[in-house]
Amino acid sequence: MSGSKIRNIVILLLLTVDLVLLGIFGWRQLSAAQMERQAVKDAAAALERLGMSAPEELLKENGPVLYLMEEERNVSAEQALAELLLGSFSLKSQGGGICTGENSRGRVRLSNAGAFELILYDPGELKNARTAEELFGRFAETAALPVLRENTQFVAGAPVFDRDVTLKETPEGLSVSGGLLAGELYVTDGSPSKSLTAALLALAGERKNDVRGETERVTAAELGYRAELLAENYTALRPVWRITTDRGVYTVDALTLSVEDG
Repeated sequence: MSGSKIRNIVILLLLTVDLVLLGIFGWRQLSAAQMERQAVKDAAAALERLGMSAPEELLKENGPVLYLMEEERNVSAEQALAELLLGSFSLKSQGGGICTGENSRGRVRLSNAGAFELILYDPGELKNARTAEELFGRFAETAALPVLRENTQFVAGAPVFDRDVTLKETPEGLSVSGGLLAGELYVTDGSPSKSLTAALLALAGERKNDVRGETERVTAAELGYRAELLAENYTALRPVWRITTDRGVYTVDALTLSVEDG
């Protein structure tokens, strides 16, 4: 048999193998898609039986995988944030995790779990800042601190729901208050967050006695963190699902699936 014939046979065999592998891959992809569609339908049916409904598009979204984390407080980083507005000042410990500082431009009080209150005596142009996002956005690129979006802190791409920052006028000046974790973060538990479907089923089971025969409709859901003080200088970041329905907003622990309001 000539060399050219052998080459043609080898090429034909390789093409046949490629086609077989492509067929197997396509079949697996089709099977996975069918299984996903069936899982979504099963989840929707289970929710309906419990008096709750959710759009199929929402049931397909499970968000990132989050883990229980812990933040070790970094007072120096907190002071750096305050100094972006106040300028340089000396920080004094008042005990109980509270630190205070003051200079000619204003004063600040820093507490555990990233809580802070800052007063600008003469904020000048900052008086025109209508939202915390507008205010903090002015120095987000220069600060080695987490970025604020929509008045909420994000950690590893997920929101920390109770880290809102607010502005208001006071007799002393412009008050900037809220929470911002600026310390080192560590994963303390390797258990991954549970799916949105699991969280919705837990919520529906908890809510079924309150629905009174009417279907409660889920309109939105987001996976993020809730900050909780563990001990002085240590804060836990707990993965939670925040679920919005036509009856209210609920928080479901993404690890234990326990349900709480707000």
